[in-house]
This record gives sequence, C-alpha cells and structure tokens, in this order.
Amino acid sequence: MDLYHVVVEIHGEKKPLFLFGDLSKSDLRKRFLNPYYLGKPVLKKNQVVDLSRVVSVQIRMTKSSASSELEDLKAKSKAEIDELNRGSGMVFIGFGRGYADEDIVECGTDVTAEFVKAPPGQGTAVSKLVGFLHNPWVLRVGGGIVLIVVGFLLAKWLSA
Repeated sequence: MDLYHVVVEIHGEKKPLFLFGDLSKSDLRKRFLNPYYLGKPVLKKNQVVDLSRVVSVQIRMTKSSASSELEDLKAKSKAEIDELNRGSGMVFIGFGRGYADEDIVECGTDVTAEFVKAPPGQGTAVSKLVGFLHNPWVLRVGGGIVLIVVGFLLAKWLSA
C-alpha cells in the first residue's frame, strides 16, 4: 500500500516541519490537501500549524512506513560515513541522516506536483463552485431561468 508523508516549510521558521506521515491517499486529501487549499490551520500533535503561511511543500510516497524508511536511511547513511572513514586519513564524525522525521524527504518518490497545483488558500474545486453559485449575478440569472422553466412546465401541465 502506498503511504504519503508531508513536510512543509513555514514562513519565518528556520527548519522544515514534518507535518504528517503514513497517510493513505484519502487521508492525505482530508488532513492536508483540503485545509491547504482552503488556507486553514491544522493540528500537529499539540501545535497549530497555519497552512496559509506555507512557503514550500514536499509530499513523498513510500511503500513502507516512515519509521521503516528512516531506519533504512540511517543504515545507508552510516554505511556512507563508514566508507568515507575507511578510505581517507581523516575521520568524519556525525549522526548522518534518518534521525529526524523531516529526513523522510530523502525517501520514496516525490509526488508533490501530482497533488499541489496552487498556493495555499486558493480553494478547492467544491469551494470555487460554491463561490461561483453564490455570485449575485449567477443567482439572479439562474433564478430567472428556473422561474421561466417552471412557468413553462406549469402552463403546459395546466393546458393539458
């Protein structure tokens, strides 16, 4: 099963924020994409994240859970550091990658372009349709057309 993970950068924050992980496609839409397009805040543990301030989004798709992917990344990173230390006279010391949840951006496939096509707060297709239907011009013209059709059908029914 495909799992989706969301990492965002918020205006004014110094480092990326791992927002959601291990989401199904429908959960991704409900928990991130709809609030993102509506510019609404979401809750990450006990922190309110204002999605209208998002400046960067990365959505990654993996076949296994975030914890499993990060463990694989840790092992790969450790092997790379060990190889560097073996081949040179210098010793590199460091944690490597895979220890922070945000490192999930190095795993799986980047599917951001498939889901994010506009900045935050631009509205979903449904919210745009509702906005269009609530336009006074559309209400007047549409209401007039409905009244004409109802009147025509009523006249036809009465004459029969």
